[in-house]
Amino acid sequence: MSQYWKDQLQEELQSLRTPAEVVPTSVPASKNPPLLDLTPEEDIETYLASFEQVAEACQWPRGEWVTRLVPTLNGKARQAISNLDARDAGDYGKVKAAVLRGCDIGMETQRQRFRQFRYQEAEGPRAVFCRLWELSHRWLKPEIHTKEQIMELLILEQFLTILPEEIQSWVSEHCPETCAQAVSLAEDFQVGLQQAGI
Repeated sequence: MSQYWKDQLQEELQSLRTPAEVVPTSVPASKNPPLLDLTPEEDIETYLASFEQVAEACQWPRGEWVTRLVPTLNGKARQAISNLDARDAGDYGKVKAAVLRGCDIGMETQRQRFRQFRYQEAEGPRAVFCRLWELSHRWLKPEIHTKEQIMELLILEQFLTILPEEIQSWVSEHCPETCAQAVSLAEDFQVGLQQAGI
């Protein structure tokens, strides 16, 4: 790609606004609005994102977030917190990470949610854009991953997608985290087939 197009792409990316800038949210006037309990069918990530928006809008001190959140949780989310040691149980970041792990929200789940999202799941182009933006950030985590790491994830996904089905299945079972691991596994599979005379 020429430098001109790279610069153009960079300008376009910088001009995009985050969903919060695109669709402003209304904020309750009260500093202590009632919090709804997490329901079994509710998406934990959406629930936590809503909780964080309320906490920030109400200007709750971050040190209070855990004590306000925990009573609203149940099931796997509550169990995940009970497994934390006392020191970590008061840290919202660690509590959130434990809840997401406990509810089995990993990178592969995030990728699938992004790829399986359909236009009909939101109301109108703006809501679709906002949801895709949110899902892509949950999967790719651009705030912590470098451009190279994000490229690695995208190439790995495409590599696994285009492999012949039997190789794809075998490589995917081994959960490669890098392209190099995936290539090595695919080559090992082919060598195994050759040695078996297939």
